[in-house]
Amino acid sequence: MNDLTGVNSKQEEQNERIIRLLEQQLAQSNRQIEALTEQVRQLTKALYGSKSEKSKYQAPDGQGSLFEDDPSFSDSEQTEEQSTETISYTVIRKVSKKKRNDSFSNDIEIEEIHHHPANTQCECCLHQMTEVGKTVIREEAKFIPATMKRVQHIEHAYECKVCKKDSTQKAQIKRGKAPQAAIQRSIAGPTVLAKLIYDKFIQYLPLYRQVKEWD
Repeated sequence: MNDLTGVNSKQEEQNERIIRLLEQQLAQSNRQIEALTEQVRQLTKALYGSKSEKSKYQAPDGQGSLFEDDPSFSDSEQTEEQSTETISYTVIRKVSKKKRNDSFSNDIEIEEIHHHPANTQCECCLHQMTEVGKTVIREEAKFIPATMKRVQHIEHAYECKVCKKDSTQKAQIKRGKAPQAAIQRSIAGPTVLAKLIYDKFIQYLPLYRQVKEWD
């Protein structure tokens, strides 16, 4: 009986030592996990920390800015973990007198889209009207991967020569109607806006980096 009691006592002591050893290993593992978690948090903060985006993009006189029309584009980048640190940039804008649409280079290919009246028949005398002029209403940028085109929307005007010769009749003039621009008084066309939105919200490319691509 005494032998059995001694064996049980030794077994209990051995179990207690094993339990203490496991508890020490568990505590050490918890400390390592906390240290690694802190390292991951610091790396994530450094990689995805928010930055205030201010670009040096200067819009031509009389035209709205492609990157400032929508207030949401001025917001900080939304990331998995926002950083409390905000990096600001000082932008020095050079004021210069430039004509409208001067951001196009002279070597960019020009694509013309002509808008004629749907019906060129004179409503007064039913004769065919003759074109008397055309006007470039606006220019917009058209984005094709690795290609930039300068698209000109031209409205054509038609006049009835028969009614013009008749002093009793009013001059009959018709003009083609160009579609409305995606952004009023801006050279940004639908293809340019599509790329900007894709890079911003799908590729998570900050706007200040997108501006550098267009320089």
